[in-house]
Amino acid sequence: MKKILVILYAAIALLSCLLDAAEIRDVTVTSASMNKQITNMVITPERRSSNEHFPVVYLLHGYNMTPRDWLHVQPQLPDIADHLRLIIVCPDGNNSWYVDSPVNPTSKYETYVAKELVEYVDSHLPTIRDRRARALCGLSMGGFGSLRLAILHQDTFSAAGSMSGLVDFSPFPNRWGTAEIFGKVGENDKHMQEFSILNLARFIRPGLSIMFDCGTADFFHQINENLHRHLLDLRIPHTYVSAPGTHNFAYWNTALIRQLIFLSHHFADHTAVFSD
Repeated sequence: MKKILVILYAAIALLSCLLDAAEIRDVTVTSASMNKQITNMVITPERRSSNEHFPVVYLLHGYNMTPRDWLHVQPQLPDIADHLRLIIVCPDGNNSWYVDSPVNPTSKYETYVAKELVEYVDSHLPTIRDRRARALCGLSMGGFGSLRLAILHQDTFSAAGSMSGLVDFSPFPNRWGTAEIFGKVGENDKHMQEFSILNLARFIRPGLSIMFDCGTADFFHQINENLHRHLLDLRIPHTYVSAPGTHNFAYWNTALIRQLIFLSHHFADHTAVFSD
């Protein structure tokens, strides 16, 4: 509880002392695995010196959303990125669930986000090119994608955040386009089990920082509570926030600030060696 209060107080202080906005631009990246171009929104802080390099947060949107929707979720996102000294990369994940689909070989968004996009960002932006300076965060579908990609690619990412994430598919069969990605109900049960965060949690190794939260009136609240208890049973360190709210922009507006401050503290603890 004390840690959560510290994060909340820091959020209040942050909103009272924001700096000038960072640069926002659309960046088109070619995905070799899918043979197409994908447009991503990138927010870059103003550099204070030519030697300054930044940690990166890959921010994954929800189902039926686009990268630009993050500016509706949190209009002050560029100011927050500038204040926290973070590059924020918002990929267009379509409605892919950020996986390499087992039933649609043309949908390889796990490969795109975890490999192709990271390689592009590190070669074109002033990043700290180390797993300790890379994190994922997302909401709903993106919350699932954030946790899953971080668990499966712990050599690439060192932290993950999820807001209102669908961490267990079993109570929600054949919803939100999952049939197109995992297969139809009755055929996709095995895939749903394999992709569930509850089942992947056992692969979390020391060194992966995790924070997830969910509103108490959210239809995903119970499965997030279940994940919290499961991680406690596995003795896996994590930060979990259960706060008033539901599955909407109003909840994510505040939750995103909590998440980015958490990730900023993570980077500060793990990337001091890269400071100028």
